Formats: sequence, structure tokens, C-alpha cells
Amino acid sequence: MLPAKVLIIDDSAVIRHFVRMILDGEPGVGTVLEAASADDAWRVLDRETVDVITLDLNLPDGDGLQFIAPLRDKSGSDVIVLSGDSETHAAAMNLGAAACFNKETLLPQRAEFIASIRKAGAANDRAH
Repeated sequence: MLPAKVLIIDDSAVIRHFVRMILDGEPGVGTVLEAASADDAWRVLDRETVDVITLDLNLPDGDGLQFIAPLRDKSGSDVIVLSGDSETHAAAMNLGAAACFNKETLLPQRAEFIASIRKAGAANDRAH
């Protein structure tokens, strides 16, 4: 299995750094790319292939829910939502998100988050 290439989409540099720190050095996780908005993400995806996308739902250029399907279509990658509450998580899952986590509880759910990243990366690796 190849290490998963992950794109973090979040307008907060602090959150992007936090997620990068969680992923850094994890087996099964390779390159980590960052985007501060949907527009930035489209530019990254024009030049890079990624296996997994983490997505904030509150972006400066739109509601992240509207980006789940287009991101999956463009990249062929699973989208893991890092934002919201149980209601928005249900909506995100209905729109095709592979998993959802609250940023506030991401550290205690670190093992589950890493497992979701690995699972999504492995599924995408098999698809290629």
C-alpha cells in the first residue's frame, strides 16, 4: 500500500497545522498538502493527485457541503469532514463524505481519524 497523499482544506492556518501535526509521521500517510479555501483547493487539484481530502465546512468562499461532491468528482478522493455538528455531519454523509469529525474533539478521536485517513487512502490506492 502506498502512503496516502492528503489535502487539508481549512481557512485556519492553526487548524491546518494541527491536522498536519496529527498526520505527521503516521504509517500509511505520506505527503500532506494544504489549501485555505475552495479556490486554493481547485488550484492544488489541478496540479496534484491526492488520495484523501479533509474539508472544513465553513470556508471563506462558500459552504463546504456544496464542495463535497465536486471535490470527489475532480479528485476521485474520499472527503473527510472536519467541522460541524451531528446535523451537518449527517448532511455531509448524505452528500458522500467518507467520515466526519469535530475539530474540538479531533485529538481524543485521533485513532479513529487516522484510521479513516488510512482506509480512504487504501480505497483510493486500490481504485488506481
